[in-house]
Amino acid sequence: MLPYRLWGPAMNETSKALSAEFTKALTGHTPLQSALKVVDDQTAAMRGKGLDTTTG
Repeated sequence: MLPYRLWGPAMNETSKALSAEFTKALTGHTPLQSALKVVDDQTAAMRGKGLDTTTG
């Protein structure tokens, strides 16, 4: 087990986007699928830094 956690270079932006969009989904203002799409689109900050944002 690591003694501390490491965050990626754009994790603050991603975390803020997740929080905002999940709040919208939980309060019924937006479907969860749409909220996830918005967050995915906002990962452009990570891609702009040359990071791979795909899984697999």
